[in-house]
Amino acid sequence: MSTTKSSFSAKSVQSSKRDIFLLLTVYLGAILLAVALSPSIYACIHWANACWPCNLSNYLSSQSFSKIFNRVLYFFLCIGYIPLLFRRKLAILRCHSHENDKVIASFFGYFFGGVCVTLAVAILQIQFYHWHWRTISWPISLCRIFVSALTVAICEEIFFRGLLLRALENAFGLRWALPLCSIAFAHVHFPNTVTANELQNLSGRLTATLRLFSGIGAPHRLIPFASLFLLGMLLGMLTVRHRRLLPAIALHGGIVFSLLLYRKTVYFVPAQELFWGKNNLLDFPLCPLFLTALVGICGCIRRKNS
Repeated sequence: MSTTKSSFSAKSVQSSKRDIFLLLTVYLGAILLAVALSPSIYACIHWANACWPCNLSNYLSSQSFSKIFNRVLYFFLCIGYIPLLFRRKLAILRCHSHENDKVIASFFGYFFGGVCVTLAVAILQIQFYHWHWRTISWPISLCRIFVSALTVAICEEIFFRGLLLRALENAFGLRWALPLCSIAFAHVHFPNTVTANELQNLSGRLTATLRLFSGIGAPHRLIPFASLFLLGMLLGMLTVRHRRLLPAIALHGGIVFSLLLYRKTVYFVPAQELFWGKNNLLDFPLCPLFLTALVGICGCIRRKNS
């Protein structure tokens, strides 16, 4: 019996390490494709806008090359990770029929918990700067922000906590899996700055590929990186505790919803030069303290329940 268990455990570890290798391979492949095709796609966008101008072509042509590059990269990442989702059936996405009411209540509880935590940081931040309200169309804007927040949360949680965390946990154990997954989560939230001139020749493309894959040159700053790392730890602990992704998706969606709403409705005078553009809560020094407290509370609850 023990021989069977050890054999099954060895196969599980080997399969998880294979999954990690596949994730890295897809990431590198997506970078290579984006590096190779982004200049042509960027040129086609401007050509199409000159020949057949419309709202979509005007919007795309107004974007910088770096933004187009990142969108192409994310497209190829999604295409590459879809087969992995079918290969690794995400049992932590399922729930039994008799748990539906409890799951729905838990989802909205975590969603509004994320909203409240983020708004608490926002209220503290606006005390330190001179700010004004932006005028927006509330019903339409709220619906767009809600859909955008849930889309971001679902995609990121399926990849980071559904695929990467589980593979790392099976391969190296939970003690290493949580921080490694959180570092990856924080790393990918820093935008890749690429110029069209950088990709004109083969040596430039190889250099850009190496830099993007390794993260060298990414504008990592201590406070936002710490905030994203702690948020990744919190979402990972929620997933491990509940053995499903819905609580992490809900909390993540609530936080993103508040961040997007905050950016839409508040602006500072003079504008603060913050990470991801303007008015980002993740640059506020108290944000890591809030997330540290939440990680500590979640850890205490998990130890008490175990």
